[in-house]
Amino acid sequence: MTAAAEPVPRVFVGHSADDREAFVEPLARELAAQGVRAWVEFWDLRLGDSLTGTVFTDGMDEADCFVLVVSPLWHRKPWLREQLEATAHRRIRDRRTLIPVLLDGVQAPSPLSHLKPLSCPRSHEGAATAARRIADQLYGVDPRPAVRPRRGHRPYPGAGQSPAPAPTAHVPLAPGRPAFPGLADAEVAVLQRIMTVALREGTLGPLPWSEVGPALRDAEPDTARTVRTLARLEKAGLARCAQAGERVAWCELTERGYRLTAPRAVPDLEQAKSRLLLALAGRQRPAGERSHGRDAAELAEAAGTYVLVAERFLADLAHNGHVTVLRGGGRTLVTDVDPVLGDWARALGEEQRA
Repeated sequence: MTAAAEPVPRVFVGHSADDREAFVEPLARELAAQGVRAWVEFWDLRLGDSLTGTVFTDGMDEADCFVLVVSPLWHRKPWLREQLEATAHRRIRDRRTLIPVLLDGVQAPSPLSHLKPLSCPRSHEGAATAARRIADQLYGVDPRPAVRPRRGHRPYPGAGQSPAPAPTAHVPLAPGRPAFPGLADAEVAVLQRIMTVALREGTLGPLPWSEVGPALRDAEPDTARTVRTLARLEKAGLARCAQAGERVAWCELTERGYRLTAPRAVPDLEQAKSRLLLALAGRQRPAGERSHGRDAAELAEAAGTYVLVAERFLADLAHNGHVTVLRGGGRTLVTDVDPVLGDWARALGEEQRA
């Protein structure tokens, strides 16, 4: 079985195009090397994409953190001021981190003046340093050195007569990166359980709490604590729930929660997407037979994956204008397919045969 791909933090990088070559592109490449997915317009905006729609949905809405690269050129760009206002709003609304990166000694814009900035030179070396510090913060790396008690000395007056034992192991400065950055174990457990039910039901939700809750009660009998955990997931934009009095009625995954959880819940997720593409772009069945790969459930069956994975894959293709879908009666039907998908499928098939 293919090893599970580790979910990685996503960062939206706002910047001036004039800073791309000297700083922003090296920053994005070093972030990738540090295990962080950087959303930057010169990589993620494609011909024909909506400049505002793609930036504010694909870019900002899915980001775990916002990075604004501010240079003396920033103040001359009205479009960048819109990004500043949007990220500042989302920081407050969604409680997400916003990191100002200041180049060439520039002062932070007034909406960011209360945030601790990261100042660095406009150079490839400065970009590499900034990327490491951003990645360390997202992965919870503690920069402080490990503290070893001194042998034979009391740590404070009144302590026991025996000298403090030396630690048995050195605390690493860069611990292993967690599969779910920034989430506590209880939050991960609830999120994974919601995902398990979502895969079984073939939908992000609403999912009856009667399907989700029992398995959680075995591990965490304190219902109030589970409700608080759900509230934290909701504030993080990973899940939603509804209560009837003190009882949880239903819950659902958000698109962001699905993207974070799916790579571990579906170990062959990327391979499944390739199989879905091949099934979707494949030839039609002979006349008189049902079409192959035009219904999400058929597509999932042909690709050997979950209906929910097929649904989200189609949603991504539809968002980018590669397919047209109709939804109704619990079904998702593909009515139009961009011919470019056939080209991708042929290239993928040739790559697999090579």
